[in-house]
Amino acid sequence: MKEQMTKTELIERLRTERARWEALLDAVGETRMMEPLWANGWSTRDLIGHVTYYERWLLNWLEAAVRGQVTVASHRDLLDVDQRNALIQAENKDRSLPDLLKDSRSVFERLLQVVQLLPEHDLLDPHRFERYIVPFWEKSLPLWECIAGDSYEHYREHIPSIRELVESQPVLEPSLRA
Repeated sequence: MKEQMTKTELIERLRTERARWEALLDAVGETRMMEPLWANGWSTRDLIGHVTYYERWLLNWLEAAVRGQVTVASHRDLLDVDQRNALIQAENKDRSLPDLLKDSRSVFERLLQVVQLLPEHDLLDPHRFERYIVPFWEKSLPLWECIAGDSYEHYREHIPSIRELVESQPVLEPSLRA
């Protein structure tokens, strides 16, 4: 079990880790975001779409849970993670990089707003949203742990691959921020 986190700490961690993620994306540079990172051909651009998918899923699930609505697992939710990720990559392949980046930032901002609106007790009590959490996380967890797993902990999972690209040949180009 993870060490307990307050609402203030969660919000700060979300902001800090997102800023770190965005800084790394800026360091990659737009021209290199299409370069494969892995043998399976995934690029930084693909990872942006991938991370955004999971943050959007988390946001939709969280908004439904706080309204008292149970999210029913979709066919996609029942796929194994590799199949689901391949589907996500295929769905994003024709989207422009500016669209993916804008969507990614928008979804994160909405997620942050929802977290800011939630009472701290809702974030910390492992049983408060248990009926919504258990079907997807297979055990009762504090809400903040669910949020962490599909946001900043997800960034941390993919940062090493992106950092390797950056460190292999740093690129000097204008920031990707619009």
